[in-house]
Amino acid sequence: MRILRVTALFFLMGYSIWGCALVSENKMAMSQALDAVEEAGGYMNTLQNLNARTADRDAFERAAQRLSDARTAVTARDFSAARAAAGESIAVSRALLTGYYHGTVAELARRARRELERKNRQDPEDPVSNHIPTLDGMAAYAETLEEDPQIVAISRVLQDLNQVLNISDGLRTGWQKILRTDTAFDVGQYDLSHAGLQAIGELAGEVAEKIRQAYPKRPVTLTVRVVGYTDQLNFGHGTRLVERLTQGETDEIPAADPDRRRFLNYRLSRFRAEAIRTYLEALIREQTGEMPVTLETEAVGRGEEMPAGLSPPYPVSDPRRRICKIYLCAIPG
Repeated sequence: MRILRVTALFFLMGYSIWGCALVSENKMAMSQALDAVEEAGGYMNTLQNLNARTADRDAFERAAQRLSDARTAVTARDFSAARAAAGESIAVSRALLTGYYHGTVAELARRARRELERKNRQDPEDPVSNHIPTLDGMAAYAETLEEDPQIVAISRVLQDLNQVLNISDGLRTGWQKILRTDTAFDVGQYDLSHAGLQAIGELAGEVAEKIRQAYPKRPVTLTVRVVGYTDQLNFGHGTRLVERLTQGETDEIPAADPDRRRFLNYRLSRFRAEAIRTYLEALIREQTGEMPVTLETEAVGRGEEMPAGLSPPYPVSDPRRRICKIYLCAIPG
């Protein structure tokens, strides 16, 4: 009798362990099935939001049907069938999303890059060319998807789509302003004149209003690049301007012309560009204080280099070269 009791006890313990393992396995199967169905639903929602069904309606309907089958199987607690159906739906959806990336995102990136290249050929100083690496990254991702369409990620597709649309929008809304240094600065100075202060104040107001109208309440990154140029006129020795331009740089000043002249004109162009950048940045920050604007600014001096778009002849005191070009580009997001 005692042997029978022990045997029965071991039997009950074994049955209990087996039952616990079965429950645990069933929970795992259910969890995996639910995860697969959720992932398939995420792909389907993304395709619907992107209106990607038009590219291949049959494939889209097949993905939708298999997702429906997976949900039905979960309700029936047939988790193995649910995972299989959800997996098929995911595979078809990934192929569709890859096709959307190639046909829409990568194509928009190619168009935007061509426009950036055109602008860069016209004026290499235009900061819109800074977006070329981003667009090249999209082209590289498209090539990767050609090798394996199943690695496509929803987050990457949506991120790249948003970026290329914002860059394209920035290409349309970017603008330039040329300040003639003969009026923006007093003769032989790099402190802004009254006319220069007024012109920059008007520009800051124009910038703030454009952003307010184009992107109400949307986060915006505003890039401002100021590039200064000079003519080839020389500088007298011992003047107050030369003292200011060479302050702190005595060891680097070339002793003889034309290197000395070029050095001083470079310094003058950079200081004038910096004066404009500093004042313009302060005014833009003041006038966009309530808006979610991120401001990125830069001042560059080009000295006696030729501004883009000028045609010969180029006299030594050519007033067309005595300018500061202000580039502005607002990118939402």
